[in-house]
Amino acid sequence: MTKKKAKNMICFPDGSSVRDYLISLYNKTDDYDFLYVSDLTEKSADSKYCFKCEMDWEKMNWEETDIEEVAEKIESIIHDLTLEYTDDFDLSQFDLNKIADIRDRIKMLEKTKTISRKIVLGNYLTKVEIEHLSKTAQYQVDNSEYTYLENFNNSIKMQAEKRVGKGCFAVELIKAGIDLRTATDDNKNILANRFTALFVVHSFAVSVVKTEIEDICDDDFLLKMNSRKSLAPLFVYLVLKDYSNVENKLTQNQICELLEEYPYEISIERKAVGRIIHNLTDSDIDIYSDSRKGTWYQKKTG
Repeated sequence: MTKKKAKNMICFPDGSSVRDYLISLYNKTDDYDFLYVSDLTEKSADSKYCFKCEMDWEKMNWEETDIEEVAEKIESIIHDLTLEYTDDFDLSQFDLNKIADIRDRIKMLEKTKTISRKIVLGNYLTKVEIEHLSKTAQYQVDNSEYTYLENFNNSIKMQAEKRVGKGCFAVELIKAGIDLRTATDDNKNILANRFTALFVVHSFAVSVVKTEIEDICDDDFLLKMNSRKSLAPLFVYLVLKDYSNVENKLTQNQICELLEEYPYEISIERKAVGRIIHNLTDSDIDIYSDSRKGTWYQKKTG
């Protein structure tokens, strides 16, 4: 490939050009066509997440140096951002305060999943985490709210795809364009880097999965933790907290029956409940168990 010099070529903080960056992304793609990139939905580099992108580089004919054309196209977009990449979305039909509230509660539920994971692993919980579990009912999101948020996201996605075409990051690409339009000289190159990454993944990725960096090599476990059953430790805790006390202990079979009812609606084996109870009693969160009499919740005093 012959390297062309574009006028006013964008250079990233490490001194590389758009063309260099495209080649580096191609070279980082593994033998299974997966490219791992930092969290493209966050402006901060400190995110604990990354994206596992299945790439289809065949769209770019490398032997015919189409990389030059793609690089020049990105350069041109960055230097002359149009409304296509910088116009705000029409959100007039939605209550943005309601959207923010739903998202906040979903984040709290995600935190609950993390705490549940600690229980599964047999780790002790901090006082803050125990307090968080006790307030879980406040964070619940009903189906109508999930639908409202889904309609909001779909509206934005449809507007974005009308402008930049269908792909994995149509919305994020436009948001990155807006950030770049209003950028100062101090951070313009950093934002140009992010815009380029988004453009490439949007254009050439077949699928994208957001995952925690530490779980990259353990996808099966990640999928299990994302399922409803991953909340089983939390549900067992709530069942004991709501339905038991020192005078009214619950057997494992009774706990299983309650878990099948609303609002938990999960079915797990008695042995699994036994393991969860063992971890709960070891976690010092007011759960007690007697192998003969059953398990109960008892708030500590003093």
